[in-house]
This record gives sequence, C-alpha cells and structure tokens, in this order.
Amino acid sequence: RAYGHQSGYAKRIDSAYEAWESMFEDLGANHLISNGFLIVSRTAGDEAEQYRDGLLDGGYPLELMSDHEASERFKFLEPNTFRYAGFGPEGGALMCQRIARDLVTWLKEHGAKLKTNAEIKNVDADTGELRFSDGTFARHELIIVTAGAWLLKLRPAVENTLTTYRTAVCYLTPPDHLKKAWADAPVILDAGGESDGYAIPPLFGSGLKLGSGQHKYRSAPNDNRIPGEDEHCAIRRWFSPPLKDLNSYTHEKTLTCAYTFTKD
Repeated sequence: RAYGHQSGYAKRIDSAYEAWESMFEDLGANHLISNGFLIVSRTAGDEAEQYRDGLLDGGYPLELMSDHEASERFKFLEPNTFRYAGFGPEGGALMCQRIARDLVTWLKEHGAKLKTNAEIKNVDADTGELRFSDGTFARHELIIVTAGAWLLKLRPAVENTLTTYRTAVCYLTPPDHLKKAWADAPVILDAGGESDGYAIPPLFGSGLKLGSGQHKYRSAPNDNRIPGEDEHCAIRRWFSPPLKDLNSYTHEKTLTCAYTFTKD
C-alpha cells in the first residue's frame, strides 16, 4: 500500500489481494510470503517518508521505530545512518517463478494449449490474427496482450504513454553473523535517501535481492541484457548505508530486467 499520497493506488490493493487469493485457491498453493515490509528514512522528505505519510493518512498499520530501535530489531541495519524506520505487517514477497510454474500446470490441466518459444511479430486487433516470426499465424476471437516491455513492438501507438527501461538486480549472500537476522526479515520497500532501493530477503535458497530505481536507463527490451562484471557494485552502493557491513556480503549473481513505465 506504500504509494505516498497516491491514495487511490493504496486502496486498490484490497482488490489485488482478492485476486491473488482467488488465484492461489485455484492453484492449491499460496505463493505470497507474508513477512511484511520495512521502510527506512535517511533524509527529510525522502520516498520512505512519503510512504510513511501515505500509510498513516490512510489509516494503515505502521510501527515507527528510531534508528536504534530498528537496528536492535533488524540487526542488518546500521544505527546512526538513518533517521527512523517503519514496519508494516501487510504484504511481503510474491514468489513469481513458483506462481508461473503452477499457472502453467493449472492451464494445461484445464485444457489450455501453450505455444512456447514462439515470437509474435504482429497483432491485428481488427481480425484477431496473430502472426509469428516463423511466418505462421493464428486467429482468435479474443486476444489479451501481456507482453510487458515488448508491448511497444506489438502496439506502437502506446509509445507516447509507455517508456521501456533496462535495469538490473543483484543477489548477495549475507555474512555468517547476519544470516540469522535475514532469516525472518521483511521486504524493504525503500532504503531511504535518493536510493529508490528495495530488497527481498533470502527465500527458499536464493540470495538477498537488491534493486534500485536509480539504476535503470532507457533501452530496447532485448538490448544491453548482459550484466557488467562489476555492475553489482553500482547497485549495492545505494544500500550502504543503511545496511550494515554490506562489503562483507558475497556476490552471487546479477540479472538484467526490462520494464515499461508510465510518467507517474
């Protein structure tokens, strides 16, 4: 629900939860890790503080803590490097790969035909025709396009509304003295200051995932997809501070991502 003063987005989360719960019921498994969230404010008026104001104005639960209180509770935080933190019990981490895996199984079990490794070159909204890169085509009564960052190739008319960016996330292994602190940690929605940084704790054997909105740049979705050798260093610097001993974390891997963004 942390959308600052964009209260309409916060209210729509109720409908989103209902949709997720309905899908999880069909799948027979809940892939939302309800570990709550953390916001960390480092400068007055930063995004974390905007999230705080929006949550409090909306009457949503948020426990505020001083830097020392937060660092005692969440020992991966470094005291004296941030102003305060806030913990919210709602939300957590959606396990996207597990969701996709179970969706594929559910669709097959319910009669869906899946065409994999097939690039669509054109969608004709008037005739319902899909044309593939190998020259074949298919025609359907209803087409739902969920192409993500590749949408602009199929529907160029939306280029005035959407912009495609390339970004990256890195996965780190916490040092031994902090592994217990991360074991039941919440997600971090914002690391404060100018970081626009978020973190997902280690789950099901994965490393600590760090990403920053400051790391993105405009790019076609298939371009610049090989991460730089030291790209993880550029990402992790947005988190030091407020994360303690970040230089002692071991780099596991860096993955690139492509997204479309609206102006807001």
